[in-house]
Amino acid sequence: MLNKEDFNNDAKDGGELGLGHQMTAIYEIGTTASAADGILSVDPLKYQSNSKKDKNLGNPSGGKKDEKPPVMDSLRSVAGRQVKFKPRELVFYFDEFIEVKDATKQVLVSPPLTYIPKIKAKGKRLSFIFDEKEVLKDDATYTINFGDAIVDYHEGNKLSNFTYVFSTGLFLDSLNVAGKIINAQSHKGEGEMIVFLYDKTADTIVKKEKPFYFAKPDKDGFIQPTEGHVYLNDEEVTRDAMYRRAQKGVGYLPQEPSVFRKLSVEDNIKAVLEMTELSKAEQKDKLESLISEFRLDKVRKNSGDSLSGGERRRTEIARSLASSPKFILLDEPFAGIDPIAVEDIQYIVAKLKTKNIGILITDHNVQETLSITDRAYLMFEGNILKAGTAEELAEDE
Repeated sequence: MLNKEDFNNDAKDGGELGLGHQMTAIYEIGTTASAADGILSVDPLKYQSNSKKDKNLGNPSGGKKDEKPPVMDSLRSVAGRQVKFKPRELVFYFDEFIEVKDATKQVLVSPPLTYIPKIKAKGKRLSFIFDEKEVLKDDATYTINFGDAIVDYHEGNKLSNFTYVFSTGLFLDSLNVAGKIINAQSHKGEGEMIVFLYDKTADTIVKKEKPFYFAKPDKDGFIQPTEGHVYLNDEEVTRDAMYRRAQKGVGYLPQEPSVFRKLSVEDNIKAVLEMTELSKAEQKDKLESLISEFRLDKVRKNSGDSLSGGERRRTEIARSLASSPKFILLDEPFAGIDPIAVEDIQYIVAKLKTKNIGILITDHNVQETLSITDRAYLMFEGNILKAGTAEELAEDE
């Protein structure tokens, strides 16, 4: 078991948790971890409650000038992610006066509606009103993305990609869209577009029918998360590109194989070392250290596509350490690995703690993950069902 003497459960404003030098397992979505030289938090949206009714006092002041976007008041607004729900009007409240800009271009509804809805802002209240002739589909999950339409009244700070989701059926669909849109000629990200998804493959379908899903990338071509915030040492990195997060000390190991298939094991690690500020001699020393530590010497000249599941995972973890991260996010680290190699990877992951690295693990396999974690969060549909030490969750019925 791991040393738990460093455990520190600090409660911060808004429900953040500081977790000391420890390893944390989160099922489905991340929360907070910390290392000696920083704090990383993946925070649910913080909602502010305003118990008093809005008063129409003439020209709204908009509050003190700032650079923060409006924050939705979850206690007064319509509840999200409802099922068996066929609303005629959706009402949202915010912590400051707002207005809606360019709604016809910014607001996207999936599946698309037959009739144009009315979207109105008054004071701190936002109304989304379905046309009286609109008939919502049965057993469909609707997503309303407001894009950059919601802004605060005075400063014009945008609440980007505010999204509301509900289902007319018994459950919410689990479709997720992620990725980057690239121009085929320039190979650069394309953001000024809308991605249409169809459930049919006929060549003429785009001209004849509306898509069943929309996705809107940001200006760099990335399809961004619609909820939550990620902070590193109190600096928001939610919308930072992956390489920028890596430069700031956040490593990431995806579930899918990420080893460079045509490069050798040592060239995989060199590719990251060459992007650091280490000298050539220091890069060589670190390469040899990682090769030795992860027992990769026998396969150091082998290409990525010839490795076993365990060898590939060891190579990927070694490569992620080449940039000396402060935190590593491991997504399903034991996926696609034979049972014999799982224990080997468990030992390697557990040992990372001794390097003073904060570790976040997302996994669906409780048995394999709880045995090496200090603290765990069991989540369902974005909500924490249970939190505690590994022993506490294991003993909970």
